[in-house]
Amino acid sequence: MNYKTITLVLVTILFIYNVIIKFLMKSSTKRSVPENVRDVYDSEAYEKWQNYSAEKINNQLYGIIAQYAVFMILIVFDVFALISRYVGENDILQAIAILAFYELVTGIVDTIFGYTDTMKIETKYGFNKTTKKTFFTDRIKEFILGFIISFGLVCLFVASYIIFKNWVLLAFTGIIFLLILLVYFLTPVFAKIFNKFTPLVEGSLRTKLENLLNKNGYKVKEIKVMDGSRRSTKANAYFSGLGKTKDIVLYDTIMDVLTEDEIVAVFAHELGHGKYKHIIKSYAMGLFQVFLIVVLSWYLVSNFGIVRDFGFRGRNYGFMFILVFSVALPYISSLMSLITKRISRKFENKADEFAKKEGYGEYLISGLKKISRANYSNLNPHPVIVALEYSHPPLSQRIANIEEKK
Repeated sequence: MNYKTITLVLVTILFIYNVIIKFLMKSSTKRSVPENVRDVYDSEAYEKWQNYSAEKINNQLYGIIAQYAVFMILIVFDVFALISRYVGENDILQAIAILAFYELVTGIVDTIFGYTDTMKIETKYGFNKTTKKTFFTDRIKEFILGFIISFGLVCLFVASYIIFKNWVLLAFTGIIFLLILLVYFLTPVFAKIFNKFTPLVEGSLRTKLENLLNKNGYKVKEIKVMDGSRRSTKANAYFSGLGKTKDIVLYDTIMDVLTEDEIVAVFAHELGHGKYKHIIKSYAMGLFQVFLIVVLSWYLVSNFGIVRDFGFRGRNYGFMFILVFSVALPYISSLMSLITKRISRKFENKADEFAKKEGYGEYLISGLKKISRANYSNLNPHPVIVALEYSHPPLSQRIANIEEKK
């Protein structure tokens, strides 16, 4: 059994799958708009949305083709093995060289098509506020963070494999899960690398948000406004924190799009996730996915002869990491998504119902419509795309669910 051939076949199947997904997404732009969301776009705005979506999907499709071509060249011509021979026999140096090279090559391809998406398409349709300096600075930061995380995971797994041996599956799964929780807590710190945050001024909006959380037994740690307008006109908001203490973050753009009651309605929805323990349940599903990834990593490390099919003379942890996360992980994620995305959509409906119970049903509907309009959302995506890709139900289905609960 030649693992190189198997890898090329798997990557090709994944490529065909992604191309089909993009074509289905493009076909969605011509689907009729459901009655309950026809007021989101007027005829001119809808035509603009169709053109905007088509251009973005085409660019994404070209990016998928480029990434596929680059990966195939790297594998067919054993480029990773050639790099490792120039580095020497040291396992750590080999891992660093392989991962840095892979992050750099894929990062360049992503940057090329990301630049077209952000600086050309988004600018053309009036959404982009990112300067060239900010765009490239963000990419450099992403490359550095991506490399640190990738190399850190490789080192953690190798150390776990050496220390725990037969217990590595449970031990490393536990370690990764703890790291995920740590990253969740550190998300506000990472966010400050890319954005600036200022406290929300005292006023009726701040009071309403605090009252909503206090009423449901939560404490507000901070309410901050993020300079989302520095990069885009699109509106968003979120809150973070485990337990009863929450941080609320508003994009400055959402302040211009929604009324105060609509903003509170959006956070009533988010609060519903906390009340129904959706975040904890999502972590449980994520833990199972982590376990599957660890099993694959353990299999590759235990059978290091696999990499000889790719031109390596011995074990190479960096390349094993690439195989797991670039080849195996997309298959695991796609299969798991059929289950997890379906559950997530049910969670979203439950959270909408909670906002309705709090008296914000009408405000949530109007707020979601405005956010969809501001973000140029697809109002009637293909059912297959919804099943595979959507963690939230389409807008028309969410509105129907909220109105039905009346």
